[in-house]
Formats: sequence, C-alpha cells, structure tokens
Amino acid sequence: MRIIQSVFLLSVFFVLSLFSQSTCYARRPFPWPMYLPAIVSGDTCGSDVLIADRYLVNNCDVVKDVVTGLEWQRCSVGQTWNAETKRCDGSTSTFNWYGAQNLTKAGGFRLPTITELRSLTYCSSGDPVYFGIEQDYSHCNGTFSRPTIYVEVFPDVPYLNNIISSHYWSSTTNVEDPSMAWGVSFYKASVSGLGPKDTNGLSARLVRIGN
Repeated sequence: MRIIQSVFLLSVFFVLSLFSQSTCYARRPFPWPMYLPAIVSGDTCGSDVLIADRYLVNNCDVVKDVVTGLEWQRCSVGQTWNAETKRCDGSTSTFNWYGAQNLTKAGGFRLPTITELRSLTYCSSGDPVYFGIEQDYSHCNGTFSRPTIYVEVFPDVPYLNNIISSHYWSSTTNVEDPSMAWGVSFYKASVSGLGPKDTNGLSARLVRIGN
C-alpha cells in the first residue's frame, strides 16, 4: 500500500512540476525534488511546518525556535518520538543535576542553560507573557493551561500535582549558592535557582544551537 501511495504521489508531483514550467509559472518552478525522499519513504517530517508562528518542525523529533534560533528535542530525555501519533512514548528519565549535566546526544545536543530553558515556558493566559518567563521566581498568572509549555510542539510533559518530574534541570549553577542549580517547573512556569544539585527526580530536555 505504501509503495502504491508513493508512486501516486510521485506522479502528482511530476505533473505539478511540468505545470510549473509553463510561461505563467516559469519564474517559480515547483521544487518537487526537495520532497522526493519524503515521498518515497512515506515520511513527511521535513515539511517545515511553522507552529504558533515560532516553532519550525524541521525533523520528526526536532523543532527549531525561529525566535531564539535554538533546536530542541521534542521529547524529554527517556521518551521516544512517535511520528504516527505525534506524541512522546514512555516516561521521562529523571536525574540529579550532576547526571543531567552530563547528558548529550548525537548532533550536538546538550542540557540547556537557564536562559535557554526558560524560553520554552508558555502562559496560555498571556500573564505575564505568552512565551518565555523573563524574570526570576516569576510564574504564570490567571487562568492558564498546564503543562506550561506549548504541548502541540512538546507533548507529554509531566505536570500533575506539581510532581518533581515536572521540574527540569538547566546547566546553570546558582552563583549565590554553588550547591544549587537553576531549573524550570512546567506546572506553572516558575523559574527558580533553589534546587540542590544532589536532588533526584527532575527531568531534562536537550537543545543545540541551530544552523
């Protein structure tokens, strides 16, 4: 069935490419070769869909924040992206800060700084902002949805009852107390530097600088 669908789609794109060469469209040929690998494999993850005017889906399990230029893993560490359901399968792995600090993944992924991590916070109420809590120890106000992250882009983030795994480590040490590190709670988008580094049970999400 997938082969038949691929052949059909390839035929459609070929016809469109011929149409695009007409006088009317000569200046904008249809870029069907760009989509050929996705058509043959049945994988449309490279379609570059922009979500919330901010997140560019440029790979199945990676999104680019066009505002910050950062590229994020869509799933927390320990989860696996499911392209069919567009959800994250499994549960998040949990760490103390020392374990989280050593996390890496192929392609240059690493633990984010607190500035990078806080850019993921989302207050559906718009109070104090929609995206990116900018002030330390602040959080979402009013009536807002949880978890406080854009769930269409980053699904299946733990948050119920403000469990400890709804808190995510950053790589940033609290300079006022080096035994503590900064983190973000996606229960209400609170940003805090009061987490003892040896505390177990917090989650992690990896990031890299985009191209």
